[in-house]
Amino acid sequence: MTVTTYADESASRAIPWSEVELAWQRNRRSVHRVPLPRVGDRVYFRFDRFAQPHPAVVVDVPDLERGWRWEDLEPGQDTPDGWTWQLLRDNATGAARLDAMGLPRVELLPDPQPVITCRVEGFAGLQSAREARLRGSPGWLPLDWRERWRPGPHTSTFASPGATRAGWNLAGPQQRIPFVMPDGQMLVVD
Repeated sequence: MTVTTYADESASRAIPWSEVELAWQRNRRSVHRVPLPRVGDRVYFRFDRFAQPHPAVVVDVPDLERGWRWEDLEPGQDTPDGWTWQLLRDNATGAARLDAMGLPRVELLPDPQPVITCRVEGFAGLQSAREARLRGSPGWLPLDWRERWRPGPHTSTFASPGATRAGWNLAGPQQRIPFVMPDGQMLVVD
């Protein structure tokens, strides 16, 4: 297994992400996908790699249901966001498939990763980022991010979720999710 290493600007250590982790974050199975939050939903926001996430409220989410239009391009862009949309291509030639107006056809990815905008508690201004899918990566996180399974650096490519070379994934999903009521009482929801 090859390990890709990226330098961390905020610390003197390197942060390794395996090829399995990098492939998984782009092509998660449907059971591991996080629904895109809506405006007003609460999430966490991590500014730097492996930093502590802060509570945040979503203030803007792109409308993926309406589809993508070429007029959606920002000034200076010539292709749609590759983390959210893909150009459709002819299987035989590899050429872009065109619509009735002669424009290339675009389709939503099965597991899109659009940019959402949040207001982070305790910080001025708005912050925009994609979902933080890799271990410790910056971006927005769902409220249950600690309990969600994600591959670790020693996860086998052919193993089932939760299995590692050692046989157990200690950071695997938990069946019971704790919830703290406003009065401080802890409830456990199955």
